[in-house]
Amino acid sequence: MSGSESIDKRPVSREDLEGRNVEVEWIGVELAQVVFSNQFIIQSIDDECFLTLGQATPPVVLGTEEERIRKLLEIEAIPVRTLGRYGFNRARLRELATLLNDHVARWDSEQNGGTNE
Repeated sequence: MSGSESIDKRPVSREDLEGRNVEVEWIGVELAQVVFSNQFIIQSIDDECFLTLGQATPPVVLGTEEERIRKLLEIEAIPVRTLGRYGFNRARLRELATLLNDHVARWDSEQNGGTNE
């Protein structure tokens, strides 16, 4: 702080906070890795919800048709790599659901030439 700036030393109270809005600024969003998820688990306990995102990738099956069939018959499960587990309270889950539903509606409307069918 330079010598020409002064610090406001007047008394403050909760009333000074009324009507004050502070913006949320996302930092580094464009630097985050994009990972596609195709598997989901949702669980709830009391007033909390847990959303787990995962990614299943089909196995590579090469060879003759008979070799491919044999390899496919050997598969007992396809592994799902857990990408993240996220917790929400009921209010935040509703907020997320609204955001997702609104986005899908807009996206569908754009795909249908502006009509929301």
